[in-house]
Amino acid sequence: MSRWDDHQFDLRKGDLNWRVHTTVERPICYIVDFSSWTLPRVAEAMVAGHGVGMELFGFLYDTDLDEEDDEDPFVGVQIYDPDEEVVLSHADFDDLMLRVFDAWIVSTDQHHLDREPWWPDFLRDVETIRARAAARG
Repeated sequence: MSRWDDHQFDLRKGDLNWRVHTTVERPICYIVDFSSWTLPRVAEAMVAGHGVGMELFGFLYDTDLDEEDDEDPFVGVQIYDPDEEVVLSHADFDDLMLRVFDAWIVSTDQHHLDREPWWPDFLRDVETIRARAAARG
């Protein structure tokens, strides 16, 4: 059972584009509410184990920090916005983002991303993340 089972993840049309909306609290809700142009970048970064910053919010892996960084050390993945930050385990973060990616994948008939040249690589990255999550048990 996933920590995210009681939360909703659905794709809705915004003013300009499709976005995932969720019932997950701040700052996590901001990390899932990105537009389709960010989708492949986030999946690729997760496969590589690196964070992504998007305007005023983003996520960092514990391995992104150097000794000379001003950040307090943490174990897992830190999700942040201008006012808050939360640290999730690597497993919880993978589970969360797989829910987000699946919301995009099952709704492809609405947004036609499967026509984008990066779509096959995105699906490959999602399957890599899914296999990593499954290997954890």
